[in-house]
Amino acid sequence: MVAYNPPGTLADVHAYVTGVTAAATQAPSTLRLHVTHANMAGTTFAERFVLTDAAYAARPDSVRAVKARMRAAEAAAAAAAGREPPPADGAWSATRAARDRRLAAAGGVDMEPVTGVAVGDRVEVAPGGKRGVVAWVGADVGGGVPPGWWVGVTYDEPVGRNDGRVGGVRLWSCEAGHGGLVRARNVAVGDFPPRDDLEGSDLGDDEV
Repeated sequence: MVAYNPPGTLADVHAYVTGVTAAATQAPSTLRLHVTHANMAGTTFAERFVLTDAAYAARPDSVRAVKARMRAAEAAAAAAAGREPPPADGAWSATRAARDRRLAAAGGVDMEPVTGVAVGDRVEVAPGGKRGVVAWVGADVGGGVPPGWWVGVTYDEPVGRNDGRVGGVRLWSCEAGHGGLVRARNVAVGDFPPRDDLEGSDLGDDEV
């Protein structure tokens, strides 16, 4: 890219650009020319094209229209199957809902209320033996997180995946990379002192 900031007039700019363009024509190459000039301040340029919201909403081929049709189809399918319709904001998807129903129907320890783990407990999380403090305990987070009960941990070191916000939902607050939302079955409560290094940085499949 050629950068040019001439001290002369706009006529000088035009002459320079014309010369560079001619040279590039004689010796074809990839040329990017960025020209700035103090005399261009206040120059009136052609108004850029702006599509109003009403005009965009009227287009049948827009992303908004396609998503609206998809949500309508999902709502119709849910009604036909006797299920609760998805929320109007489109956060729901048929694939995710099917996954959540399957997990909930399967049951298991992840669907049972967490016991023996409380906010403030020192814990070690598998895999990797990551250590920290329990900052949140709860179920059905939303935001695309699989159903069931979860434990939010603030790690001593930056070995996590988040800052306490998971799936767009703020559950607790901690430094970026210090938060992990894990299944209770992967959490051991005990007198686990902070480590002096970054050992145990493995992120398991059951952590978000």
